[in-house]
Amino acid sequence: MLKSEKFFLFLIFLVFFFLLNWNSFLAPFERDEGEYAYVAWLMSKGKIPYRDVFSQKPPMIFYSYFFSQLISKDAVWPPRILAVIFSFFSLILVGLIAKKNWQERGFWIALFLFLPMSMFPVLTPFAANTEKFMILPLLLVVYFYINPFKNHLLVLFLTGAFSSTAFFYKPICFPILFFIFFLWFLRLKKEKKIFRLFYLFLGFFLSSFLILLPFLLTKTLSYFWECVFVFNFYYVKSFVNPIDNFFYYLSSFFTYWWILMPFFILFFYQPIKFFWFYLLLFFISLITVFSSPMGHYYLQVIPFFALIIVGGVIRFLDFFKKEWRVELIILTVFVLVIFMIWPFKIQFYLTPQQLVTWVYGRVNPFFEAPIVAQKVKEITNPNDKIFVAGSEQEIYFYTKRESAIRLILTYPLNVKGYLSTKYQKEAVDELRKNKPKVILVVQGPYSGLWYKNSPKIFINYLDSILKKEYQLVGGYVWDGDEGSWQAPIKKEAVEKSSFLVFKKI
Repeated sequence: MLKSEKFFLFLIFLVFFFLLNWNSFLAPFERDEGEYAYVAWLMSKGKIPYRDVFSQKPPMIFYSYFFSQLISKDAVWPPRILAVIFSFFSLILVGLIAKKNWQERGFWIALFLFLPMSMFPVLTPFAANTEKFMILPLLLVVYFYINPFKNHLLVLFLTGAFSSTAFFYKPICFPILFFIFFLWFLRLKKEKKIFRLFYLFLGFFLSSFLILLPFLLTKTLSYFWECVFVFNFYYVKSFVNPIDNFFYYLSSFFTYWWILMPFFILFFYQPIKFFWFYLLLFFISLITVFSSPMGHYYLQVIPFFALIIVGGVIRFLDFFKKEWRVELIILTVFVLVIFMIWPFKIQFYLTPQQLVTWVYGRVNPFFEAPIVAQKVKEITNPNDKIFVAGSEQEIYFYTKRESAIRLILTYPLNVKGYLSTKYQKEAVDELRKNKPKVILVVQGPYSGLWYKNSPKIFINYLDSILKKEYQLVGGYVWDGDEGSWQAPIKKEAVEKSSFLVFKKI
């Protein structure tokens, strides 16, 4: 292929990449992004994650948002741009991994197929979430394994370092990392160079040490352990109907990507050298995330699924004469891409505000959160504390008002096990002590304010202070597809509100 042809193909790829991402840069944050942004903002004020503000996510995502806020501390676009940069290099890596197995044609096929697959709207891929960042270092680990460069010590060290980085973005990648570490062990043992494994672990532990250093210096590692590991253990156990979750996403793949399934089967025909490797990566990823009700967990599976599809496409092309293959590559990839994006063609011309509603629906109050936050800013001072009764942490970021309590999301108050009682007591104690100037009650079904079988310590206290010490001053009211801020709010509109704002009397 001529350089001019490669340049033209890459230019088409860049345009396609931009079209799939352009309207996500300024879209309102979803709740997880709001959490990361708020924690990063608190870090700039000298606060320590986990001890001063509860979060179940490892620290790498906070460091990423902290870095983004050095560009602009109030805007939503810096972390989105950073996530898109990570995604871009993830795409390149998948192409390079495909090139290792199927030469140059594998690179271009992977590049154009993995892009729409990685942006599957069902998996909410537009947010700057942990998976968007985790996939890049994870793919670097895979790339280093299949390109050992004669087991160079630096490669082993970097493999360990990137493994640690991926893990501290999202620990769900641990089974994949363990699998690859085990394969390195077998390879080095076979070559009688087992001592080199030391460099692999050195990279992992040195990187981990640097990532955890702020918590070691502040002696807050116990808070990190409780939030990220102990709480998440109970949180995962609380997932309702894991098999139903799996079949929901599986049915989505078959509904929208049915055209890819024959190529999945073709991957098994005349298997390549790393056939078993990619297949195991795919199934390990799938087993790790299958129980999750959150679509973005499945983003971890997509790179390995894409590589399998690329292998199937290559096998399909090999059935034809060599002189036809260039035209067939273009036609096959074009047809597959069109079939993948056609059901979601509306996304290309949605505004950022429309995009967030299209992806998350009205049941998640992300569209109106910036509007409500502005109203809260108008009735509070910068030093006032507020409390969001519900897991809508983006409000804290938009208002730049500190939470009255450490628990900035209410899911921990309802998780099954002893932790719910512990966290409810903590929340009540801190609310008594700090007395927020404003309390926002979130009435959406996914905000996790209170679950039926949860202890009532928190919800009873919240109800009592709202009646005695606070006055309802407004709310965001939905009437069909139309919504607006109302202050004062009519009694009959309360039930139609996603946010209710109470101010201390």
